[in-house]
Amino acid sequence: MIRLDKTGRANYGAVLDLLDCVKSEWNPDPKRVCNDTESSKMIFQIEEGGEDQKVQSGNLIRNGKKINHRRDWLVLADIYNNGDYTQKFHLHNYIDFKLHDGATRADYLYDGRIRNAALYLYIREIVYEDDVTDACEKVINFYNPTDGQTVSQVNNVHGLHGFL
Repeated sequence: MIRLDKTGRANYGAVLDLLDCVKSEWNPDPKRVCNDTESSKMIFQIEEGGEDQKVQSGNLIRNGKKINHRRDWLVLADIYNNGDYTQKFHLHNYIDFKLHDGATRADYLYDGRIRNAALYLYIREIVYEDDVTDACEKVINFYNPTDGQTVSQVNNVHGLHGFL
């Protein structure tokens, strides 16, 4: 486990060291982390993965308009990760973007802003070692409601950060 600050938060440097399996002051006992967890894989398939399939097949309509543009990180995965859409790659890209945009390795990862449920649950499982079983079930229930409603947009799970 990486070292967290006194409030229990991880910083960008620690998370990158964890993802890259690098020994550092933040990651004193490096262990290889998985590219995805079972929860993040399941959620990806019904969230951004499902949306991406619709975009690529020309079947995603939102507000009466056909959506032709894929999510940036998925295109980057095609280019730099052999089309392997993993949350490890997604998180690494997210942090690299933050660092390129002025953040430092010592700045804290604030996962409260992350709306992508697959990425959020991956962070909670891999970085903080949380049990996300119940949260995963709630996300799946959100995207597959039993009341006949349909979810028109991904990354909009109401109450996501309160599930843990």
